[in-house]
Amino acid sequence: KPDVTQAFFALGHFGGTLDDSDYAALEVMADILGGGFRSRLVQRVRTELGYAYDISAYWGADYGHPGLFTVSGSVRSASTTEALEVIRQEIEKMRTAEVADAELRAAKDAVLNSFVFNFDRPARTLTRLVTLDYYGYPRDFLFRYQKAVAAVTKADILRVAKERLRPEDFTIVAVGNAADFGKPLSALGSPIKEIELK
Repeated sequence: KPDVTQAFFALGHFGGTLDDSDYAALEVMADILGGGFRSRLVQRVRTELGYAYDISAYWGADYGHPGLFTVSGSVRSASTTEALEVIRQEIEKMRTAEVADAELRAAKDAVLNSFVFNFDRPARTLTRLVTLDYYGYPRDFLFRYQKAVAAVTKADILRVAKERLRPEDFTIVAVGNAADFGKPLSALGSPIKEIELK
């Protein structure tokens, strides 16, 4: 798209379902990777390198079908390919070494603190309970999930990152002016399909 000065990107692959036994660990892992200002991607890609305007990671899961694991954000056009390279580096670090105690503690607190929003309005509580029942989930599913988050360990994070993050399967979408990307996207080593947007 030739009339823009920044690029928007998303990369990822299929995530999982809510009843996956590793869902709690996967959500905590995604929070450490890109869940907020303290996350690895924000600290490295935005704060340290200044490539991104915003960046986040999310392990998506749904009741009856897999969600998507995504890393997405927006960057200065000239930094597009470099930012994607650094994202891959940070994902590889998640897959090769345990996270720090402080990272784990902060991510678990963030995930558990967001839990209350499942019940902040009667209509939302009722909708969740009806949906859980519709898909055959146990009525105490959310409380089991809450306990599972509290029990996540550093070893769990490393294991699920190794098993469930598959960089070789990533699909990458970058929307921007390819002529301004600095390094071409082909430097990432994946086939490129160009789509012109007007």
